[in-house]
Amino acid sequence: MSEPRARHTALVDAMGGEHRLRREAQRAEAEAARWAQRARFAEERGLPDLAAEARERADRSAQQARTLLQRADELHAEVELLRGSVAAGRGPGPPPAVSSPSLEARLSALEVERELEELKQRPRGTAATPPMNEPLQP
Repeated sequence: MSEPRARHTALVDAMGGEHRLRREAQRAEAEAARWAQRARFAEERGLPDLAAEARERADRSAQQARTLLQRADELHAEVELLRGSVAAGRGPGPPPAVSSPSLEARLSALEVERELEELKQRPRGTAATPPMNEPLQP
């Protein structure tokens, strides 16, 4: 694999990894909120042991979310470096070669231009094609 292609692949992988970490952090934050809610319910019902266990799980989930976000931030910094590398022209391969149009393509373009000029010269309201009984002009 060429170096530019490898950089592009690394960029895509890093972006995907960052996205996955942020999604996992959101899930961990939601889980922490659920455990905190359970701790409140347990306290309301006079179950201090259960409330303490729920708070402990909420804290673990919140810590996991912070760790995941920290890793996602680290990956984001890597993404930005890779993005700069790819954008600086050291990206996924060389630019496409610019070839001159073939003779047929150039002639076709000239014919189209000539037809457009003829259409512009015609008075408005005249038919685009001559009637069947008139010969075509070269």
